[in-house]
Amino acid sequence: MGMLGNWLQGLTPKQKRILYWACVVPIVTYGFRLWYNDFGTCKGHLQSLTKMQQQAALWIIGTFRTSPMGGCEALAGLIPVHLHLRKLVLHATYRVMSLSRTHPVRSLMGRQDAPGAHVHRWHINNLGTKAFLATKSMAVDVAGKLPRLMEAFNADSGEACPGNSIMDVFSDRIC
Repeated sequence: MGMLGNWLQGLTPKQKRILYWACVVPIVTYGFRLWYNDFGTCKGHLQSLTKMQQQAALWIIGTFRTSPMGGCEALAGLIPVHLHLRKLVLHATYRVMSLSRTHPVRSLMGRQDAPGAHVHRWHINNLGTKAFLATKSMAVDVAGKLPRLMEAFNADSGEACPGNSIMDVFSDRIC
């Protein structure tokens, strides 16, 4: 990435930030759910991601490597890595909640999350307290967060059917 821009020529800082955010961040956070959960994060992975983002912030704004990292990340328009990962975890939890009630992942969550749906025989609530606390997986992490969600999702609601969207119903009022 150093070839793409330096302080004399090349990409502008805005283009560098877009390149970093669109190409690098999705690749390095691809499998983060395997090691980032509420049971304890792997500090080694988090430190390497933080170091990578600090180098990217220095590259984006073109400062010296002795510049303060918090200020460089703020000037580059990058949020801290741990906050970005927390946001991605929340979005993943909302995605599970927005699945239909008959989806296989929802059947693993238990009866309280999908009332009336077929529940898998090895769903999360059948584990027992000791096994539930010993199991460190994304499914257990999501199951612990589902009761705290503020929004109620229904993927099979009438508003989700084709022809009932805001653009379809009020097409004459939208420019």
